[in-house]
Amino acid sequence: MEEKSVFEILDFVVDPEKTHCISEGIVLDCTNVGTNISESVKRVLATQNGKNQIIHIHDAAVFSAYFGTPKQDDKKLLWNKLSFCEKTTEVLNVFSECGCISFTKIL
Repeated sequence: MEEKSVFEILDFVVDPEKTHCISEGIVLDCTNVGTNISESVKRVLATQNGKNQIIHIHDAAVFSAYFGTPKQDDKKLLWNKLSFCEKTTEVLNVFSECGCISFTKIL
């Protein structure tokens, strides 16, 4: 059985305001990423170049809080009201509930 991606576990999609879909895949818009977020984003992207490289839980949470949004509209409304720190905490809580400690796929 194939491992679920971080976004599948969270029931997230990419945030259309921070990403662009093209025929080759998804382009992440990092123009407004702060330095505290950019280091986690760099580490996550570096792991996606190889197979089965581990994405650490904090980096996955930061990446997901910035580039992801819930699929369901009612959850999306609540999500958009949260600060970035609150979003990251919510993601970490989901990981804790499911017992996830590291990942190999983000999207």
